[in-house]
Amino acid sequence: MPANLNREDLLAALERERAAMLELLPRFGDEQLRTAARADGWTAHDIATHLADSNYGLALMVLGEIPPAIRVDEQTGWIKGIEI
Repeated sequence: MPANLNREDLLAALERERAAMLELLPRFGDEQLRTAARADGWTAHDIATHLADSNYGLALMVLGEIPPAIRVDEQTGWIKGIEI
């Protein structure tokens, strides 16, 4: 992903992710969504809900309505203390 994305690009990327999830979810029945999908017991429903909540939170950060929970290095754009 380019380092110089602007607000509109970020919001468009989040919208594409949301649309992809909405297209994917109807493929699964209720039993499939409620069956544990990970060793720690998370179900596909739990994972989808977590992703939707994260997408919403990221959109609020992009819009400047909430601050990031972790400090971001202004020069690199990465979370401080994480080496990639």
